[in-house]
Amino acid sequence: MATVYAVASAKGGVGKTTTTAAIATILADAGADVVAVDADIGMANLAGAVGVEPGETTLHDVLSGRADPLDAVREGPAGLRVVPGAAAPDAYAA
Repeated sequence: MATVYAVASAKGGVGKTTTTAAIATILADAGADVVAVDADIGMANLAGAVGVEPGETTLHDVLSGRADPLDAVREGPAGLRVVPGAAAPDAYAA
């Protein structure tokens, strides 16, 4: 069974991305199967923080039903995989 870790805060600038990048990188380096999902709709920049090109398919595309979840996954260093977020709150509007 998978273990899920969530890093969350309603306030910006408190280190959500830095903490997530560090935990994900350490676990991937240790051989864990890691998929980090960037759900920060205000400032989605996890992909860049771990050195992964975000690509064109984001979490928004998956949540809106326009893309398969596997299409949004980007491969990173040490087997770390990232699902990039959309860095615009309007992208999540109905």
